[in-house]
Amino acid sequence: MISDSEIDKYSIEISKKYSAIPIECIRESIRYFYPNEDKIEQVLSEFQKHLYSKDKIGKSKRGHKKATKNDIDVKLNPELAQEVEDLYNMIEDGKRTMEKTDLKALRYRLKGLKKIQRIERKDSKRKIKDEKSKARDEKKKKKIEEKITKKAQKQVRKAEKKEKREANQLKKGEKGYEDDVFFREIRIELNSIKDQLKTAKKNYKKAVKKNVEEDIIQYQKEMAELEQVYLQEMDKVIKLNYQRYNKEEERKTRLDLHGLRKVEAIRQVEKMLAERATDMHDSDEMLDIITGRGNHSGRAVLKMAVKDYLLDHNIPYTELHNGAGYQIK
Repeated sequence: MISDSEIDKYSIEISKKYSAIPIECIRESIRYFYPNEDKIEQVLSEFQKHLYSKDKIGKSKRGHKKATKNDIDVKLNPELAQEVEDLYNMIEDGKRTMEKTDLKALRYRLKGLKKIQRIERKDSKRKIKDEKSKARDEKKKKKIEEKITKKAQKQVRKAEKKEKREANQLKKGEKGYEDDVFFREIRIELNSIKDQLKTAKKNYKKAVKKNVEEDIIQYQKEMAELEQVYLQEMDKVIKLNYQRYNKEEERKTRLDLHGLRKVEAIRQVEKMLAERATDMHDSDEMLDIITGRGNHSGRAVLKMAVKDYLLDHNIPYTELHNGAGYQIK
């Protein structure tokens, strides 16, 4: 513990360094933190810094605001600003020498001029605000126009690429399945069910996120029903496509997958292999699976998918001499 006399002596000594801080605050800091002199110095230093910064900020803000207003008045109407300044000086000089009625008249005149200045400042601020708003609108409009231009350019590039791709397809003699009426028509119902299934899955995820048990059960049931219908409709598409691209007399020795999607192609391969497994008397016949070389799409999607399937199920195969598929036993 430190005695009061020692606190008085120490506080007088340290107050020379921290003159802005009241002596009572210095005394309390010494009483609380003694004998940790470093802590006392740190606390008092921060306290004095805070006092100086607060006083400095307050003064600078007031001075800056007044100076800014005067600058605006001088810039907008220098003659009026000078007249106001002269009136201020006349009133200050005439407070002891002029009659009260004359001073009152001057103050009234000054009040009217200051009102005019306020109106001019407001008009100026409004004008600046309108100009900034106009500039923002023009900038926004320019951005929208640039976005529209970029989108149009992108569409042009996309159309050019499509045209070039179609030209290459015609040159290679490949059939454009996406442009084939048959190819589109047989998938109308399938695509519709697919969209419904996507919507049901989204709703299911939302229900799980909100943890609504009733909705979860409802969408689970809806998804299961749609998935079943989707597979049934897919089988119809596969059957129609199979009948179109596979001749009756070659259906046991040749499977053409042209016109099918990847999932559809693998489903058809599974079905064909299951039928061959039960048809024992034709087990020695070779089966050619025609996938295409990928000239149409630019990627051998079906070829790679079928190859992965055969590898995964340990089914021996050899690649056809033209590279358009595989032969299996």
